[in-house]
Amino acid sequence: MDILVYEHILGEEYSENSPSLLLNEAKLIVKCLIKDFAELYPNSKISLLANKKNNFFFNDIDFISRDYDLNSVDDMKMHYQNYDKILVLAPEENMEMYNIVDNLEEKGVCLINCSSEFIKITTCKKNTYNSIKSCHDNLINIYHDYKEIDSNKKIVAKISDGLGSENLYIFENRKDLEESDKIITNKHFFQDYKNGKIISINIVSNEKKFIIISINEQVYKHKSPHEISLEEVFIGKYNHMIIEFKLFVDKIMSNFSGYHGFFGIDAILDENNNIFLLEINPRLTSSYIGLNTSLGFSPIQFLNNINYNFNISNNEIFLKKIKNEK
Repeated sequence: MDILVYEHILGEEYSENSPSLLLNEAKLIVKCLIKDFAELYPNSKISLLANKKNNFFFNDIDFISRDYDLNSVDDMKMHYQNYDKILVLAPEENMEMYNIVDNLEEKGVCLINCSSEFIKITTCKKNTYNSIKSCHDNLINIYHDYKEIDSNKKIVAKISDGLGSENLYIFENRKDLEESDKIITNKHFFQDYKNGKIISINIVSNEKKFIIISINEQVYKHKSPHEISLEEVFIGKYNHMIIEFKLFVDKIMSNFSGYHGFFGIDAILDENNNIFLLEINPRLTSSYIGLNTSLGFSPIQFLNNINYNFNISNNEIFLKKIKNEK
């Protein structure tokens, strides 16, 4: 199977505002991904479409330079005739991922991605919650006005389409928020604070079924009095709770359709082993980098065979450190 990979951050034209953390993370993900594709399909053409300035980092990969006389969709479409499928990696922010996938679908391109409709719904955290008609016990209340939350309770403020923990703030109570309200924008909404472990779940799917391939713990640190950032990920740490998380994911995903390829779910696990949804990530996530080490084989195997025989409890726990920008 010949596959063209497009990574949007690596495909953009450089600017002084291009964040080095995201660029470096994107490079690592792409290198792992293309290596895994090449191992599974050794006689196929696996290529990366990106900015030519990234070519030096991918000297062992079939590299295609972006043509900036074309937009990214038309550039991919032009090369599509030489490939069977395209995999798009892009952030959800500002509907970036949705717009790319939606336009490629309209042009008849076969993608290794969730559908544009699924991406559209799950890009917005509020729309995700509103789409869930069942399992309300697994949801955390959301508010448009923080004053609806008890004045003495901790408050979480999130951007509806924010990337990871970007612009996510935690306040001790209403007074604390009001004293720091300059950092709140009109894109923020509010939630009750839930104490517990932050979990990320790696999932892969075809048109008929999905399978959980890793259940990880995310560790966050405060980078300012109210803002947190991801510090490290323990890949596979909660695989022993596969039964509980499978029930949780089944309930959540019964409200959706159109998921395909790699995607993820973030959740809170409290001290009583109750699981609460944080968000659905309709794309391959950065923890992919550690999956090969944890699984002991390429996760791409599941795209080829969703019934690939493995025991998630045998996965190795793998620590992935996150290098945050200062």
